[in-house]
Amino acid sequence: PPVLAWMEVHDPGTYQRILDADRRSAERLGGHGNAIAQAYNHSILPLCTARDRQTQVAWGLADFRHRFKREPEAMWLPETAVDLATVGCLIDAGMRYVILAPSQAARVRRIGSAEWRDVADGSVDPGIAYRVSHPDGSGRSLAAFFYDGPIARSLAFEGALASSQALLGRLRSAAGGPGRLIHAA
Repeated sequence: PPVLAWMEVHDPGTYQRILDADRRSAERLGGHGNAIAQAYNHSILPLCTARDRQTQVAWGLADFRHRFKREPEAMWLPETAVDLATVGCLIDAGMRYVILAPSQAARVRRIGSAEWRDVADGSVDPGIAYRVSHPDGSGRSLAAFFYDGPIARSLAFEGALASSQALLGRLRSAAGGPGRLIHAA
């Protein structure tokens, strides 16, 4: 939100293109736009007090509604940092999903299974969505999408964007079959 507030004043053309792109995506996707909310400041939410975490989420959502004129479905977490208190705060605020780093998962299990698998080494499968339940035991949940760490690194630091063919090849190698997600952050 502070960056968009700065852009609104200092680079209104780019700011308007961002708003227009989200509006077009929401029209194309039945109301589900490409923009997602962000905690108001770059505060690491798991390090915040409960009150500060709630304020960061509430202000970020209010800013999103003000700028994009629609309800947000997700919130980007600074540094993709998360804990169960943050998950609970997001669910309480009506968020439907969150994007996380692969290092944010400690363990996963199939729905209905009692057996947990350790993924603390970052080996969580980024090709599928996960459900994270509210820590209050109410059964409320949100979806968690873990970005593909190797793809993200190749985009950011290894020149994967230098060639469209190289990028396409990199994405194809990660596909893993129909119905699987490929995404990076």
